Amino acid sequence: MTEITFWSLSVVLSALLSYATCANAQEANCTDTSYGWAFNSLGLSPCRVAEQLASPCNINVSITQLPNISYAYFGPPAGEADPCRCSSVYYSLLAGCAACQDANWMRWNNYTQNCSTVYLTIFPSPIPSGTKVPHWAYLNVSIDGEFDPTEAAAGGRGRSFDA
Repeated sequence: MTEITFWSLSVVLSALLSYATCANAQEANCTDTSYGWAFNSLGLSPCRVAEQLASPCNINVSITQLPNISYAYFGPPAGEADPCRCSSVYYSLLAGCAACQDANWMRWNNYTQNCSTVYLTIFPSPIPSGTKVPHWAYLNVSIDGEFDPTEAAAGGRGRSFDA
């Protein structure tokens, strides 16, 4: 009986802590000023553009600030993978969002592990009206296996684009 009570209490405490963490989550902002190149032509950060690209798949995403540099944004969970989030364009924006916070990002193959189909260098859904995707988001991330901010900042230097 004591184990069940302790277990129940720990589940309730975990739920309350998760709620408090979500309730206090702040919108992701680029804190590293050297990432000015990552913003689109409208002055939106890669975090905001990624949020806009989730909408064609009927996903209301609010990308929150990573707590510290050892955190990263994960790929879509099992059963929730969709064409928007399984696109390298979305992945690159999410990785760019992490990079401009001086945080980590996942490798492309780890990010897409729950995707049955991946969309490399393309965004498979119609881009929402008024959304401007920066050209660097179309880089072929499979060449290095992950987002490369140095390559993105340099404009790709011959890398594959589909823009």
